[in-house]
Amino acid sequence: MYAYVVADDGVVPFRIEGNGSMVRGQVEGSGSVALAINPDNRTLYTVEPGSDTVNGQITGFRIDPDTGALSRIDTYATGPSARSVLRHGAQIYVANRAGASVSTYTCGPDGELLEPRTQVVNSRPGAMAMDRLGELFCILHPDAGQIDSYTVAASTVPGELTFADSVDTDAAPQWVAVESRFVYVSGLTGGVSIHALGDGGSLGTASDFAAEGGGGPIVFDPLGRFAFMANRQDGAVSVFTIDPDTGLLGSQVLTLLAGTPSSLAIDPTGRFLLVTTSTEHSLAMFAIDQVTGALSWLGTSDQTGANPTQVAIVSFQE
Repeated sequence: MYAYVVADDGVVPFRIEGNGSMVRGQVEGSGSVALAINPDNRTLYTVEPGSDTVNGQITGFRIDPDTGALSRIDTYATGPSARSVLRHGAQIYVANRAGASVSTYTCGPDGELLEPRTQVVNSRPGAMAMDRLGELFCILHPDAGQIDSYTVAASTVPGELTFADSVDTDAAPQWVAVESRFVYVSGLTGGVSIHALGDGGSLGTASDFAAEGGGGPIVFDPLGRFAFMANRQDGAVSVFTIDPDTGLLGSQVLTLLAGTPSSLAIDPTGRFLLVTTSTEHSLAMFAIDQVTGALSWLGTSDQTGANPTQVAIVSFQE
């Protein structure tokens, strides 16, 4: 199993051993803020943000399945102030904050990116999320305090987004995630707004959950039983159970960290959680109890480089 962390140094690869120890590999690229990995685990893409007046760029890398090492494919221009990237199937979506737009790239057979389609969205986009089936797409607009939903074309123009609905959400929204038929929005205030996702992409009125401590990115185990949120205020990971019928979160259990969490990732089996910390520049690995969702620490590396912002996991095991 391999982990990839984007930080000021570039993309930092780690080989993860069965005992939780981590071996850092050769850093590639330059400072990035987000990454996405092809579902077949063969290619990885990073985003360098640029600024409000300078275009960002997206760089593709091939992943060596034997060593986890990265080799550069090419670099492509994005819109100004690119801040997040999302991958599904053959499409890559990049949110351009300053341009108030989303660029959609199609991946070629060797991982190269074709000329993007760029469409204007309602306001400056932030985080993005998609349901597991790749049918519904959500864009968070932090400045406006809104979340928009889109349907995703599967045939006519693959990956094309069609606007469906828009609702107000948390007053200071920063992170969004989709699980089953529910959209979860986490804000700096620590609360979680939960919106039902209906047919055609309609969004329900928020059910607000007052989580303890500050908010952060949210991830889910593959079966949708547990939610894990980076609790930035308390320097912890919050673990919740999920009601499958209502999407509501159950009781909160905190696992304290040695720093402020900045990103989370769960391996495809749902057995392990990885957490980066921005203050300690570290990557920590936890085992997930398959009955309760409780976390048990396995190991930590302090070699992510400065300001790690996102982690992703690749596993080539059948």
